Amino acid sequence: MVLVALVAAAPYLATIGYGFVYDDGPIIADNPMLHTPAGLLTAWRVAYWPAAWGRAGLFRPVVQFMYALLWNVSGGAPWLFHLYAVVLYAACAVAVLLVLSRALPMRAAVLGALIFAAHPLHVESVANVAGSAEIVAALASIACVLMLARAFDANGEALTWKVAIQSGVLFAVALGAKESAATVPALVALCAWGWRAPDEATIDAKSVIVRGWRVWTAFAVVLAVMIVARRAVLGGFSPPSTALAVGLEGETLAQRWWTMTGAWPLIAHLLVFPTRLSMHYGPTTVLPYHAMSAMATAGIAAFALVLASTIAIARRGDRRPLVAIGWVVLAYLAASNILVPTGQLLAERTLFLSSVGVAMLAGWVLARIDSLPVTAQQTAAVIAMVLVAIGVTGTVRRIHVWSSEERLFQSGIDFDPAAFYPYWQLARSTGRHGDNARGLALLGEAYRRFPAGESLALEYAQHLRTSERAESALVVLRATSVAHPASQPVRLAYLDALLDLRGPDSLIGAIQGVRGRDPAGSLRYVLLARAYGKLDRTDSVTAVYARAVAEDGDDPGLRYAYASALHASHREGDAQRELDSAAVSGEMPTALRYALQARISLASGDSAGARRALARARAAAPGDASLAALDSALAMRKR
Repeated sequence: MVLVALVAAAPYLATIGYGFVYDDGPIIADNPMLHTPAGLLTAWRVAYWPAAWGRAGLFRPVVQFMYALLWNVSGGAPWLFHLYAVVLYAACAVAVLLVLSRALPMRAAVLGALIFAAHPLHVESVANVAGSAEIVAALASIACVLMLARAFDANGEALTWKVAIQSGVLFAVALGAKESAATVPALVALCAWGWRAPDEATIDAKSVIVRGWRVWTAFAVVLAVMIVARRAVLGGFSPPSTALAVGLEGETLAQRWWTMTGAWPLIAHLLVFPTRLSMHYGPTTVLPYHAMSAMATAGIAAFALVLASTIAIARRGDRRPLVAIGWVVLAYLAASNILVPTGQLLAERTLFLSSVGVAMLAGWVLARIDSLPVTAQQTAAVIAMVLVAIGVTGTVRRIHVWSSEERLFQSGIDFDPAAFYPYWQLARSTGRHGDNARGLALLGEAYRRFPAGESLALEYAQHLRTSERAESALVVLRATSVAHPASQPVRLAYLDALLDLRGPDSLIGAIQGVRGRDPAGSLRYVLLARAYGKLDRTDSVTAVYARAVAEDGDDPGLRYAYASALHASHREGDAQRELDSAAVSGEMPTALRYALQARISLASGDSAGARRALARARAAAPGDASLAALDSALAMRKR
């Protein structure tokens, strides 16, 4: 255990001096909700990704609680977070040793665990603090498997409620750390059924189900509670379409199947003997397929051969290789994009738990060699130690990539120069460090590699506009409008740029020239009103907002804008009615509501009402300098 822990931890000690990189920023360093003692409670009721970074459809309260705890203990010092990840990984490697030693001779178990501990595939999960969610989920999952496998061994009785509750807690921890832990019940059943030495008493599948009924009930309750909590926090069960991996948007199940089965040879390469690793695997690495391909055929055929071989061995009395392959498949299934699309085509961290199955299979091969002559055993042991040494060397070489965002994203560019994503992320990192010119150039490189990317194009156009290159921004937005004709954000961004660059007449013509439904929806009226405002056509502004409210009366923002326009037209009674209607939703910002209320009351001659509204507006927004004008107006009225 000490040896395995040392081999796991030693290569990563350098990371303790690293800072926050990549996903660590939005999830930990730039997430103020977790930076106060109250964050220890907030962590259990907010989404994993802060709202400012967009919805990702993720809810991981367990790891968020740990981040909040570590932040409040360390004052935000990155070293404690990295030390936490290294210790977790060492503990996980020891847990893998315990799993292997349950069904393998000790030497085979130790060598298999060392292969796991030294695996370069794990660098992303350890060196990137946010990746440690994989380790927490894996550690809790393995603990759950070990506890229940031993409980099934204890006697032939049904498992007790005490065992069921304890295992349910471990399942809840795993599920609260990573959504892919939903396959833990299947892993438990699989290992209880077959992860044991051939000379031990076997348990049939029916006995596993019947004797473990209390455990399965506890698991079902945990899963139901998590689903309800997820719905309450995120507002839905599946990730939003905006969070799906590039290359999977709008794809059918069949198309996802052929795309991801085409990636199976790459996945096998990463799990067994990775020679090249990357911070991102996009559509230029995992090629999208809409039909059967040579790579998919090869992947399916190889998997079928391996599966058939392990089934044949299981029929002869040794279920261990079948369990190991089953572990690999089940651990990967939730993030495979086959059942449901996710936010990544492929990521090294999503293969972390699957690599436990690879260690199980490696340990089984070494155990089989133990029955051969001593020379063969010694040769196998030497080969295994060479693989461990190669793994440690690969890990050490890979770790430095995660020491800074510049190195990380540059490594992604070096891995796949055709990929857009590393350029995009490097542009953002460069911009955050103040080099806007280089950031814009890198963003342009990303756009040229993937001009069809909606979010990328919008971001690029926005930076072009702020860099006084409005004409280029308009060209980008026009092309993006063609590529995404139904996108509301793209249409609104294009109309806004058109108004600023070409003037109000061009915008009015662009909106009025649309036949059928405008993708900008009712929000196009806001831009149309701005255009009429620039032309000093006050009556047209009011008429535009009247049409907007008629089209989308449930939007309090539109009703507020209509009320403002009515007030500007000195129609205070109508303005008051619209403001009251906007306030009914409860979604209207308090400061905006009462500032407008103060202006309406003042215009209507109700100075006392204006003062009350102004006081409430100032209480809601004490730093709002625009309220000073209302103070002056009230003072003049008093005089």
